[in-house]
Amino acid sequence: MNDVHKQNNDEQPTVSSQQMFPADSYPHKYVHSVFEDQQDAMQAVQALLAAGFTTDDIHFMTSQDYMQAAQKGNQQQGGISKSILHFISSLDYGVTDAYLNEAQRGRHILSVRISRQDQIAQVRDILALHHGQLLKYVDTWTAANLSDSATHGDW
Repeated sequence: MNDVHKQNNDEQPTVSSQQMFPADSYPHKYVHSVFEDQQDAMQAVQALLAAGFTTDDIHFMTSQDYMQAAQKGNQQQGGISKSILHFISSLDYGVTDAYLNEAQRGRHILSVRISRQDQIAQVRDILALHHGQLLKYVDTWTAANLSDSATHGDW
C-alpha cells in the first residue's frame, strides 16, 4: 500500500514512493510508465486521483526505490521459489527488466492498476499529458505498447 500524505486540508492526498512492489498481481493488470521529472509524475498522480483512481490503484517509485525493490525481490527469492518466480516473471513481457533499466538511468516509475478495459485509454492519456514515456499495459497473457513509435526507447 502507498503512503498517503495531505499537504493541507484543501489539497488531495499524494502518493509517496516505497521500496517495494505492490503485493497484488503486479506487474499484471497495470499501465506502466516512466517519468524523467518527478514533479511531472506527481502531477500525473493528482490527475489520476481527480479522475477517480484511488491511492491503492496508483504505485509510484523513484528510480532509487525501484532499484531497491528489485534488489530486495532478488534477495528474498531462493531455491525452488526463485525458479518458479523467475518463470512467472518471464510472463511480464520484459517490463520488469525494462523499467529496472530506466530506473538505473535515474527515471521514475509510475504504475496504475486497471480494473476495467476502458480505463486503459484514460490512464494512457493522463500519463502522456504529463510527459509519461514508455507506456505499456500488461495483462495476464498479453501486453500492449501504449506509446507512439517516437517514444519507444529501448523497447
